[in-house]
Amino acid sequence: MNETLKPLLSGSFAGACSTVAGAPFDTVKVRLQTHSHRFNGFAHCFMGTIRDESVASLYKGVTPAMTAAVLENSVVFFANSCIKRMWTYAKNNYYYEYEYASNDFSLSELAVIGGLAGVFSATAICPAETIKCRSQAHLSIPGSAKLSPIKIAHDLVKTDGIRGLFQGLPAQYARDIPFNFVFFGSYETACRGLCALHGYNSKNHLGTLDLLTAGGLAGVAGWTFTIPMDTVKSRAQISGRCSRKVMYDIFRESGIKGFFQGWSAAVLRAFPANGALFAAYEISERCLGRE
Repeated sequence: MNETLKPLLSGSFAGACSTVAGAPFDTVKVRLQTHSHRFNGFAHCFMGTIRDESVASLYKGVTPAMTAAVLENSVVFFANSCIKRMWTYAKNNYYYEYEYASNDFSLSELAVIGGLAGVFSATAICPAETIKCRSQAHLSIPGSAKLSPIKIAHDLVKTDGIRGLFQGLPAQYARDIPFNFVFFGSYETACRGLCALHGYNSKNHLGTLDLLTAGGLAGVAGWTFTIPMDTVKSRAQISGRCSRKVMYDIFRESGIKGFFQGWSAAVLRAFPANGALFAAYEISERCLGRE
């Protein structure tokens, strides 16, 4: 198979698996971030959503979430692959060397490459993220009209034009670039640690459980580091206000702790969702014939 297609296909499959594993936790996270005055923590929000609405409400926004995840991960893994090739090209005095392995890079290099890839994925997913957050934050009231993703997108474009779909983009960059720096760096660190534990010379030998563990730990590290900007992003995309004003309002209302609303839900989601993400990506790459 064409080497360019592999990260695109594997990233798309990984994004779908991640969404299925983490959707309920993501909905709770967004509600805690945007309706913090209504809920007293993860358990209260989770059970309250089921009691007042339905189990299906935990999957609100799953269509734009799936779209965003497939798009984000196909882009971020494709960009990651391209940057690695260019990095290898530059390190070898511009001698074209197509093949590379993760062990060819230091952990700091892999973290930086991950952060650079985040620039591309953040731009690509901002519209779907805006729609997803608005859909998840909407609290269903008996007898009220259903707010579909298409209706949300239509209203945004009608009110603010195409730029309405990119509300919160600065906060998206501020979240995704450092997130991917920590995310990919932590994942590779965990993989190398597991390889050393098992006596392997490459992560290609790691089993599914090892990949789930490495991906889960990377997700927890990434979300813990970037949850403040994720809170700002969610509120900016729902309210339509600029990120700077949102940050000021959060600090005025709740102080520093206000930036960590939804942390418990984010971390609980991070382990299964990102474990599934990396396990699905690595296994898919192997099935597609990675050397």
